[in-house]
Amino acid sequence: MLIDGVEIFCEEDIYETVETDKNVLFSDFERRVLLYLIEGDTQSATQICQAEGVFVESVISAINEKSLDYFGDIILDTALKKIYDDYIEEVVELLHKEIK
Repeated sequence: MLIDGVEIFCEEDIYETVETDKNVLFSDFERRVLLYLIEGDTQSATQICQAEGVFVESVISAINEKSLDYFGDIILDTALKKIYDDYIEEVVELLHKEIK
């Protein structure tokens, strides 16, 4: 949500991508969580989710929903809080494109 040109996040915003950029699959928050999970740092992923008042499992589910639409498959194991090895390269490449 933008207020006076400043992006303010509320709980529902955490899962939303910026509508003005159609080339972005994940929100900034989802990308941060995803990067931690790619690095195998589930503790940091969990901590930033807790700081935002959401469960890491909820964010993983949101990422998987978007991944299902984009890749035709989910990319994260919800129970293990881990990215599937088959998707690491593709996701890292996608994240690099989104950040640029």
